[in-house]
Amino acid sequence: MAFGSGFRSTDRAEPCKKRSHRCKAVELHNLLAIRFALNELRKYLKNKQREISKANELLDKFRGLNLRQKSLIYHSIQHPDNIYTIEAHKNTHGIAYDTARKDLIALAIKGFFEIEKEGKRLLLFLPTGKAIEKLRNK
Repeated sequence: MAFGSGFRSTDRAEPCKKRSHRCKAVELHNLLAIRFALNELRKYLKNKQREISKANELLDKFRGLNLRQKSLIYHSIQHPDNIYTIEAHKNTHGIAYDTARKDLIALAIKGFFEIEKEGKRLLLFLPTGKAIEKLRNK
């Protein structure tokens, strides 16, 4: 294949055709790296599944929480520095503004969030940091 002046086909750009020892070693290394990465991914996913399962067990003890509220509590445990708004909750779950507002206010009443007002209309919901204790003590 002619590329014109200044361009040459290199051995690196072409696949290993002769199956040299170097090519086999590189392929083996790549396969081992992929296997290692897949094993690490499996471990990570198992840990996440256990974590979610434990959280669900704790959240199931709280009667009257809908799936959106459980999801929000779980997220707030993982991200305690996040600030939640009605608008963000509405957009995340594709629900009406009033439904999102009721979800968040109910969680604030139950002690999972504190409400702060910013401006005339914007309500900020901050995790209290006590969600785990509240769930365990239920």
